[in-house]
Amino acid sequence: MGNRARTGHQDKSSDLHNKFSMLRAQLETLSDSKLLSKTQALNDRERKLGLTVLFHLREIDKRRLCLPLGYNSLFEFCTRHLGYSRVTAYRRIQGARSIGRFPEVAAMLLTGELNLSVVSLISGIITKENIKNILSRVSSKSYRDAEISIAMYKPIETKGRDRVKPVCVLEKKSASDIGTDSGTQGSGKSLNVETNPCNYNNDTTNEINLCPDVETDSSGEVGSFEKTVKIELKQKFKLEFMVDPEFMKKLERVKSRLSRKYPGGINFEMLFNIIMEEYLERHSPEKRIQKREKREANKQNIKTTPRSKQNRDSNKQRNHEQQNKLRHSTQETGNMNNKERSRNIPTAVRDKVYKRDGGRCAFVGENGKRCDSTWNLEIDHIVPFAKGGNNSPENLRLLCAKHNRLEAERTYGTDFMEKYYRKE
Repeated sequence: MGNRARTGHQDKSSDLHNKFSMLRAQLETLSDSKLLSKTQALNDRERKLGLTVLFHLREIDKRRLCLPLGYNSLFEFCTRHLGYSRVTAYRRIQGARSIGRFPEVAAMLLTGELNLSVVSLISGIITKENIKNILSRVSSKSYRDAEISIAMYKPIETKGRDRVKPVCVLEKKSASDIGTDSGTQGSGKSLNVETNPCNYNNDTTNEINLCPDVETDSSGEVGSFEKTVKIELKQKFKLEFMVDPEFMKKLERVKSRLSRKYPGGINFEMLFNIIMEEYLERHSPEKRIQKREKREANKQNIKTTPRSKQNRDSNKQRNHEQQNKLRHSTQETGNMNNKERSRNIPTAVRDKVYKRDGGRCAFVGENGKRCDSTWNLEIDHIVPFAKGGNNSPENLRLLCAKHNRLEAERTYGTDFMEKYYRKE
């Protein structure tokens, strides 16, 4: 029986693999427009099918059909019988019950003005009296934006006190980091790992037995490092405070400006560290003292320099500054001859382009829609620099990294650009 079951499973897997291979081959033959239109059609069908599932779940709930099957709730039926995740089950149950009470919700799910995440968010607060107002607030919005829009319906009682709570967190190290640790030595019957205790003095250590059953070889050493993990207790602080909408707007602007350096995103600890370091660099007394001492040292050096050499150095410095001003002025106008052309775009020009484009991607699609992304922005030459384009603001625009790459592929070809991508 066991061999027969395994053979049947292998046949089914092979059949599915063949079907998916055929599907991939078919998709590769589609034109861009055909692929987009088919995807849109499938999305519409999926939305209708999803709504049909909700009506079925609602009817199952009404008839209490879960009980005869041995499930004590619709949630247990969805997770154990239908195989939904807990989050998916919760959202679909809330959606099923909401469309039973309010047909308007079903209509908006069908048109795509609502999604199940938002429906599960509003399911506990909508009534016959407020449903029109709530639906107008959350229509066509993401979960996060909808959450902001209906916050007034979920007020919390708080004095708005800032809270700082000391906590300890467990940080794991991979097995490859443990090979030389003292915890891998000894009898081999267990693995004792030293950790930093969660205090400020760090004058004692705790031992945690992580792997009491780790097998050893004849030499008495641990035979499998894949089963070992080193855990350290780190002192942290949990901050809790409330902010107004203006604070959040500024926060998003700062994160957008840092997205070139951190394209994968940045957490609050990193973000606040950057901001605080910059503030301290400008305003801390220690930094001012260092700068003052440096200026005094420079003055002393100037006094000890012979007069004639001092004059020559002063003239050289003055000529150097004048040349820099002339070069920057020439770059701003974009009227540079071939020798003076440079890819370096002055900060003043960058700022002018950023202000003109509103700090957002200026790419406009074939359908007339502007990208407007604030993430990972780059300066792009409309007439490419390699084809004679200059650094004047009129020839520059803001593009997000993805649209900048798209424009480069349109200009030079995908095969040509792939060489640069591989180098990166």
